[in-house]
Amino acid sequence: MNVIDYLKKYGNISFTDKPFNEVDALVYSQLSYFDFSDTPCCNENLDYSLKSFLDNDYNKKRVAAIWNAKENHRFAMELKKSSRFYNSGVGFYRFDICNKTEKQFSACVFSINDGLYYIGYRGTDASFVGWKEDLNLGYLDVIPSQKEALDYFVNFASKYDGTYIIGGHSKGGNLAVYAATFAPTELKAKIKMVYSHDGPGFLPNFYKTQEFENIQSRICKIIPKAAVVGLIMEQYNNYKVVNSKAVLLLQHDLLKWQIVDDHLDYVSDVNKFSKHTRKTMNSWISDMDMETRKVFVNTIYELIVETKAERISQFLKNWPKNLVTINKKVKDLDPQVRKCVLQAFNEFFKLYIKRN
Repeated sequence: MNVIDYLKKYGNISFTDKPFNEVDALVYSQLSYFDFSDTPCCNENLDYSLKSFLDNDYNKKRVAAIWNAKENHRFAMELKKSSRFYNSGVGFYRFDICNKTEKQFSACVFSINDGLYYIGYRGTDASFVGWKEDLNLGYLDVIPSQKEALDYFVNFASKYDGTYIIGGHSKGGNLAVYAATFAPTELKAKIKMVYSHDGPGFLPNFYKTQEFENIQSRICKIIPKAAVVGLIMEQYNNYKVVNSKAVLLLQHDLLKWQIVDDHLDYVSDVNKFSKHTRKTMNSWISDMDMETRKVFVNTIYELIVETKAERISQFLKNWPKNLVTINKKVKDLDPQVRKCVLQAFNEFFKLYIKRN
């Protein structure tokens, strides 16, 4: 079964009768993708319940920007029947996107019970600036969203004392790990668990810090068997692998992850596709120095900006015209920059073919 099936089976069993588990973490991580803007969920309190939001504010537009919006609407409708979750307070919703600083950040907090809170960080949306910030992980020690994720957690914890579970999907998982790692010592002691649901890793120096070592045992990283995103810059093999019925890259969608009873359906290892892609991606990245990575990432983004598209859907809508625009701009690039970009692409495809 999947998350929606889990809601049907256990949705009306309270957290008192059935304590918080790893599948509940999936539910809250996915909820972090919902658009809670212009509702009481934006207030810095947890007085507004998920039930109130679903009854009074929810419509299909609240999930329209999420990958697989139709399935997320089904997810919302099932949550509406689930007392286990709809009694959760929802607050501290924040959405911040800035082209200038190349930041796409969103988070919200859910109360569970008895002073237990889930701080959920949203993953990358369909905006190009969001994807650009993801690519910046390849050469920046700290990206703007990571800094904001830490500030966000500290701000919430200063207002609500208790026990904290921090999590997120995709980039949200990366933000959760970062916030937990660099949280002040007194707050870190109150973190029960950190969930990275198929979140990308970090540059090598991050894993060498004492701060990471102090939280590492409480980090639960889960990736699907055809993982790609969750293995980018992954320095350890300290993760669990979950079964998924989706195909290849579509396994990134956690609503497709498989569940047995009240726990995830784990498998022994990722599949051949995932192993091959990981080796190719990580070899490609490690073979480029930081300056080359920076030039490559910034140039690709600048080429996309030239199309005037701000979201992937806009780019795809006029993709023939946009490809012509990009091709023209590639020809106008500084010769050294053009050589760098083309060489990077060439090396990637050579590695992929070599490892195939």
